[in-house]
Amino acid sequence: MAAYSSRAQHFVECDQCEENPAKFACKTCPGNLCDKCKTEHENRKITKNHEITDFNTINKELIDFLYCSDHKTKKIECFCGPCKKPVCTDCIVLSHNGHAVKAISSAYKEIKEDMRIKKDEIDKKLIPKYTQLLENEAKNSSDLKKEADEIENKILAYTQHIMETVKSLGERAVQDLRIQERRGLKKIDESRAELQSKIGRLKQTGNQLSEQIEGKSGISSSSL
Repeated sequence: MAAYSSRAQHFVECDQCEENPAKFACKTCPGNLCDKCKTEHENRKITKNHEITDFNTINKELIDFLYCSDHKTKKIECFCGPCKKPVCTDCIVLSHNGHAVKAISSAYKEIKEDMRIKKDEIDKKLIPKYTQLLENEAKNSSDLKKEADEIENKILAYTQHIMETVKSLGERAVQDLRIQERRGLKKIDESRAELQSKIGRLKQTGNQLSEQIEGKSGISSSSL
């Protein structure tokens, strides 16, 4: 039926300019008209009294004034099933002989029913299906963001824990260093005190020796 739609679109082009899509049909003469050509058709003396109908009408009488795209003076009367194309009696004889044809009204009903079925499928199956898929993707997006946030929080918490651990180890190392420093300074102070004590004792011994030496020298002099 899709092939018919494309051919039908070509068939209903404006018969006068053969460029724009037809929006009107003249019931007096075999002609489909676009907006511009309709105005010209109504303004000409020879055609100003013609009856022009909106081409978009769904009235069954539209079929009565559709003309064959290959034989401009022949109205379409049948629809060729194998070729998916509306045809006139000349078409049937000349180029569609032996093809399965049906009344254009029957073909129209079949096309309309086919379009209705497709519309129902779109409305009742396809749109709900893809709407659900869209909702699923939205949920997947939300779940992915939530998971990423949870992982980020775990990374931040672990990083914070490492930083606190490193800080604690650093503080403990500094404390140990200061303890060692105090112990070292204490030993140095003790060593200095001991050295000072030894120096004091040595000085005292030196002084005593000096006194004794001086005393002995005095005795020797008096004796002489």
